[in-house]
Amino acid sequence: MANKHKPDGWVVLTFQTIDDKACYVLFCSWRDDDAWRVSSGSMVLPHLSPCENYWIWPQISGSTYELPVNEENGYTYYTGGVLEDLLAKGYPDGTQLKRIAFKDVMEDK
Repeated sequence: MANKHKPDGWVVLTFQTIDDKACYVLFCSWRDDDAWRVSSGSMVLPHLSPCENYWIWPQISGSTYELPVNEENGYTYYTGGVLEDLLAKGYPDGTQLKRIAFKDVMEDK
């Protein structure tokens, strides 16, 4: 069964795939214990939940993220530092990530 993640805050990151398509990954943060994770990525755009409180964003791994609508850019001081480090260094394979505003992602729809 696929995991469902419900972070407190989130940021959308993007990178170009080998065939020059946009892949979106989520940097997610939980305030209680300064936990964070980066999603596997998605080539599809999210949809709004029936209650309109969450964006539902399925990922390549099969996991689903439920992102609180008003918590974009929500993170702690510590997880903000982790995010800045990730943006500066990229992935170990050399892939560089770029921060993108959620509204800009949705304009691609």
